[in-house]
Amino acid sequence: MPEHFLAPGAELVLSAEEIEREFAAANPWLKPEMFSVSCRGADLLDVRVCFGRDLFPRSCGVDEDQTRLCRASKIEVPPVTQ
Repeated sequence: MPEHFLAPGAELVLSAEEIEREFAAANPWLKPEMFSVSCRGADLLDVRVCFGRDLFPRSCGVDEDQTRLCRASKIEVPPVTQ
């Protein structure tokens, strides 16, 4: 997890591409195209890592098409609650 995503009460508004880049930076062995972000409206639902049948990370395919999973230009990332 990107460190500032874990800050309690932090409210972030980012694009899907920015979220993917943040997760790739926090996981340097993965590339941004290996992540997919889904949302409902402007609310973040999840961040997915795509894997191949060999269980190794791979670029996301057509099933994880970003334009289908989240059409919002900016996504609200909910704050961490404990």
